[in-house]
Amino acid sequence: LIYGSSLDQYRDFIYQTVEYTLNNDLAEFLTSSTSTFDIGDGVYYITENFPQITDKDTAHTIKGKSNGTINAGGNTVFNVSEDVTFNISDLNIYNTAKSEYAVLKNQGGTVTFKNSVISAGTDLSNAAIYNGSGGTLTLNSVYLVDNASLGTTGGAIFNDGGGILNLNGVTFIKNTTAGTNYSGALYNIGTANLSGTNYFGKSNGTANGIYSAGTINITEGNTYVYA
Repeated sequence: LIYGSSLDQYRDFIYQTVEYTLNNDLAEFLTSSTSTFDIGDGVYYITENFPQITDKDTAHTIKGKSNGTINAGGNTVFNVSEDVTFNISDLNIYNTAKSEYAVLKNQGGTVTFKNSVISAGTDLSNAAIYNGSGGTLTLNSVYLVDNASLGTTGGAIFNDGGGILNLNGVTFIKNTTAGTNYSGALYNIGTANLSGTNYFGKSNGTANGIYSAGTINITEGNTYVYA
């Protein structure tokens, strides 16, 4: 999903593609009983925060057909309620709100990201992704790039106490936090399970790639942390 040898080249590619306005289509989907929403090639803009996802009866899936990209336009994207199942695959998300947990706030649901790129931007008030107590968050083949937080609980992911985080083939690049004693990539006080090959690129903080006051399980594969 990343084109070019640098993030700048990747963003140049995005800006060269056809641009669309998502309007209310995705917001309506998230409150409906429809199970799948496909996003085609190109850049899709959102103009307001998406509604909280509360439907416990429908497992919603958002899937990019080719190189689908959401430019969040400074808005908050996904807010998932307890006991909700929600899946995202083959999708690029960037330019979110400066608020905390602007890409995902999982409040006890079961959420999966697959084959996706997440680059929320700078000056976030806290991590781009939050996985709360009772929540299960799984990332398979995901890039987290340039998520810069002014808070202290990670730039990319905050896995809270009671949360379960599964990472399989995840790459963290240039994620930062204002908390110098913590980590810009992953702040974990829950349970984090690492499998496959995971790369934690250099981030700020004395903990570099990972700060954990919880449990880290490495079940198979290799995890690389670069200081």
